[in-house]
Amino acid sequence: MNNIIFISSVFVKKLLNIFNTHDKLFIYKRKFALKGGQAMYYTMAQKANKLLLKYNIINFPINTEIIEYIIENEGLEIEFTDSIKNAVIIDNAIYMNKPDNMRDYRSFIVHEYGHFTYQCGNIEYLPNKNKYEMEAQAFAAYFLMPIGIFEKHLELEENDYELSQDFGVTLELVKFRKNLTKALIDSGEYNLLVYSLYFRKDDLKNIIINNNTDEEIYKRII
Repeated sequence: MNNIIFISSVFVKKLLNIFNTHDKLFIYKRKFALKGGQAMYYTMAQKANKLLLKYNIINFPINTEIIEYIIENEGLEIEFTDSIKNAVIIDNAIYMNKPDNMRDYRSFIVHEYGHFTYQCGNIEYLPNKNKYEMEAQAFAAYFLMPIGIFEKHLELEENDYELSQDFGVTLELVKFRKNLTKALIDSGEYNLLVYSLYFRKDDLKNIIINNNTDEEIYKRII
């Protein structure tokens, strides 16, 4: 899948300034933001972008073996068992009943990884359980349907079933991801998150060094 991103040097300079200010790849440090009553879970979008960049994920749906490799390489062992209905995290291992359907499996395992790595593992007895569930769901949605790529599919007017097939996820997660898109666009944060996924800090420096005019348009194909 080739995705062409066009940007001007004015925007690149603005983005590079943000990177330099924070000395990180990702732009803001917000748990999530609200716009019109919808949460866009900005931090989860950042974390999903970071993992996609780290493992150079550019093909979708993401192969389940690659997902398992990433999760285990990040420190969470995966153990399959029929003795539990869903999943439980004990220490650095997740014990789960593996769904037969690969769309269910992708959505479920990445959701659970979100609990493990960005929260505190099991949340069953924590207050605000629903908040943690929504954060993990947002991480799974952003990772399995990356910012920019998912929206290109929306531009093609694909229906929910087609999106579910293209990204190998559940219809429920597709609908959730569409709500995230609306929240991101309404908030004005969408473009910055797209560029943070496709351009590293060094890429932006090279673009500015090699191009001096503000009107020139640059592209990167991944």
